[in-house]
Amino acid sequence: MPLDLVKAAGATVLFAITLLRFRVLLDPKRSHSALIGTFLGALALSINDLFVTYSQIDAVLGGHNWLHLVRNVLVLGAMWALRMSLFEAIQKHPWPRIRKRLEATFAAGVTVIMLWSFSLIDKSPTTAAFIPDHIGQLSALMYGTVYMLAAAALMLDTSLRAHAELRSRRGRRARIRVALGLLSFGTASMAAASVIECIYMAADHTHDTRGPVILVTHAAFGPLFLGGAGLTAVGLLVLAVSGALRRWKLGDRYYLGRLVSIRQESFREGLSVAMRSPSPREDLYTAMISVFDEQSREIIRPCPRRDGVMHTVERRFGA
Repeated sequence: MPLDLVKAAGATVLFAITLLRFRVLLDPKRSHSALIGTFLGALALSINDLFVTYSQIDAVLGGHNWLHLVRNVLVLGAMWALRMSLFEAIQKHPWPRIRKRLEATFAAGVTVIMLWSFSLIDKSPTTAAFIPDHIGQLSALMYGTVYMLAAAALMLDTSLRAHAELRSRRGRRARIRVALGLLSFGTASMAAASVIECIYMAADHTHDTRGPVILVTHAAFGPLFLGGAGLTAVGLLVLAVSGALRRWKLGDRYYLGRLVSIRQESFREGLSVAMRSPSPREDLYTAMISVFDEQSREIIRPCPRRDGVMHTVERRFGA
């Protein structure tokens, strides 16, 4: 049940991010990688006892563990898409066509190997622990190893890129740096967990799982992978909220509303102006200049509240 709670929480966060980014679909010039990645990740994590149960998926896919293949492909697709969205956000130039072809070839190759090895497994009726229940078969070992190594490669590359961007000298808002830190640490944790799981699967295949190192690494997989996934989801949520704040100009609207409220002595008037303004940045600048003018001509009396808001607004415009 605790793992299901973690998965359900992660799915909820990713569905929320998907809704925040949904308007991206209306703009053909913008990349859809982040939207696709968060949606695929939400679908993968929603397969749990609290959202969509195994039996419900089995009723559609026909049982015999096909839901595990679907979920694993969704997870890798989410990792790949989110990695692409991060690269698109931080890189200065678009990827060359040859790089895109290599990426597509890698994704297609991993998918084909997973499908082929999965088809060779002598599968039992659907169980929660599909790979451990079939790990004695070489095809199951191949399937699990390819899946985990692909996840490790994607997450390690993402972590290194996020860490490099975090250490760069380019000016970043505090919330962006927090998001990059969460992404770097979370994806590194998932990469480490994936490598650990490969080691354990190889030991389990040869029935050599009694050593203390193997026992510890096996116990560490869940916390490392799901904990890393949780940190990654929170980092993505911070980025999504930051993007929404930037698109909706909520900061400018907030200070515009406060200035108007203080000047007109009407909270309702300030809220109305802030919400209806088509260009809050320009209107805020106009309001600031107007206050300066009225202060210089002594039309308005001194007001500590207004002075505090004006000081913040001046800093927003670098005045």
